[in-house]
Amino acid sequence: METGWWSNYSNISVHHCTWPGVRCSSAGSVIEIDLSGHGLNGSITPQIGALSKLKCLNLSSNNLRGELPSSLGNLAQMAVLDVSYNEILSIPLEIEKMENLVSLNLTRNLIVHLPSAIGLLTNLTHLIMNSNPLRSIIPPQIWNLKKLMTLHLGNCQLYVSIPPNIGKLKSLVNLNLSNNMLVGPIPSSVNNLTNLASLDLYGNQLNGFIPQEIGRLTNLVTLDLSSNMLLGLLHFAPETFIGNKDLCGSIQGFRPCPSSPNVIFILFRRYRAKALKSDPSPTKNGDLFYIWNFDGKIAFEDIIKATEDFDIKYCIGTGGYGSVYRAILPSGKKYDTRTLSSSTDFVSTIVACS
Repeated sequence: METGWWSNYSNISVHHCTWPGVRCSSAGSVIEIDLSGHGLNGSITPQIGALSKLKCLNLSSNNLRGELPSSLGNLAQMAVLDVSYNEILSIPLEIEKMENLVSLNLTRNLIVHLPSAIGLLTNLTHLIMNSNPLRSIIPPQIWNLKKLMTLHLGNCQLYVSIPPNIGKLKSLVNLNLSNNMLVGPIPSSVNNLTNLASLDLYGNQLNGFIPQEIGRLTNLVTLDLSSNMLLGLLHFAPETFIGNKDLCGSIQGFRPCPSSPNVIFILFRRYRAKALKSDPSPTKNGDLFYIWNFDGKIAFEDIIKATEDFDIKYCIGTGGYGSVYRAILPSGKKYDTRTLSSSTDFVSTIVACS
């Protein structure tokens, strides 16, 4: 950081409040520095700790290396710290002194350890650490962050299981633990995360039954459980559909759906190769997980049998979004089933065509 910024201005008389990326208070104190994407390299100078009034520091998308300086502990008024997309190696223990820190973004660095001092940042609402080689369990100090609304630990090489303590973070709105090596079941304590709007557990090795508590999270908008080894149906409480005037179905208070077209959803999942070892029977077009059927009139076994496990001879068309298969049930009812590429996880639709 001592190249490309301070050195360019330190020997000239222009007031520092006019420098690019610098914002000052009316008293002339530096309160914000935004030098994201400025091609800075080297390490962050310890002199940054002299800016005692600094509230926002954004050094993201540069080539900064090494440790964050311990002098950051002097920045007691700091609210936002973003050093994402660099090559930072570690976080100093002195970070615990940044008691007003609200947002900490460390995405895509080389951090291998989260110090216990993080747990003392009681005002922290956003902790974003995707793509750091933590290679550990989910850091337990996180459970002390009661105000946390965003927790992103995707692609951090986390292992073991998701602990029940996740339920302590009752303010969580966005939780991303995707692309790790987490195993075991999803803890039922997710029921405590009543503010949760987005839950991303994609690409782990989670197993067991999906806790029905997830279906009771009425604020949940985005849910990704794909590329795991989970089992079971997922029922959402009727109140999760309230306020959608165009929905229909058998839920109390909804108008009946028209007889045609009748749309139901299938959730498919491809197991990893090692998961398939437990079931030697091959499948032709991916593994069926279950049908999410709102009126209960059709079971997935009927579709599988009618198409002989989505045999190619039942394919009536293909396109950029996958293939369409026609199933004729014993009742004479025809269903067109659209599936996406069998190499991915997807949600598919079935439409009753007669």
